[in-house]
Amino acid sequence: MPPPWRKLFDTRKLYQVFLHVAVIALTVEVVILAQENSRFKNRGAGIPMEQIKAGDYFSLDSLESLSGTGPIDTTSSSLIFVFTTTCPFCEQSLPYWKKLSELAQSVQLSVFGISLDDKKRTLEYIADTSFVYASYIPGDTKHYQLKNHIATVPQTIVRGHGGIIKAAWSGALNENTLAEVVKTISEIHITHN
Repeated sequence: MPPPWRKLFDTRKLYQVFLHVAVIALTVEVVILAQENSRFKNRGAGIPMEQIKAGDYFSLDSLESLSGTGPIDTTSSSLIFVFTTTCPFCEQSLPYWKKLSELAQSVQLSVFGISLDDKKRTLEYIADTSFVYASYIPGDTKHYQLKNHIATVPQTIVRGHGGIIKAAWSGALNENTLAEVVKTISEIHITHN
């Protein structure tokens, strides 16, 4: 008669034990990778930035003109597009921004873009795209973003008299948001006439 401990080392049982150990090891690895991924995503994030919203003051200080238009009239209402040159959602918004800029200019609303990239990259981007409005870059991008609560791009902003935001849209525009922006521009035009 074989010793009782030999039953423990039966091939089928060893295989099952090995599978259980492998599943436990994989589960531990998945948990560790998820924690590392979370740490990498949040690295340098610090305190979450408050999103830009209607009623906030939107500063136009310290902007450098890239199109030779000079300083911005900070007292008038304006339509502002905030973008970066590598943002795919900014690219998706370009046709909508072009339509909106034509509408806004037809009702005497100033229209301009603010790039959060460096001057050289932004000038190359403007030359390669169909920008039909003045463009600016902030002197200190990080400070400008914090000051104006620009956490993401693209941003489409309708700024009223006195620098108060009437409405702001984050992310790529679509037909629904386009209609909302048009409505807001129309309301500003009606209140100023």
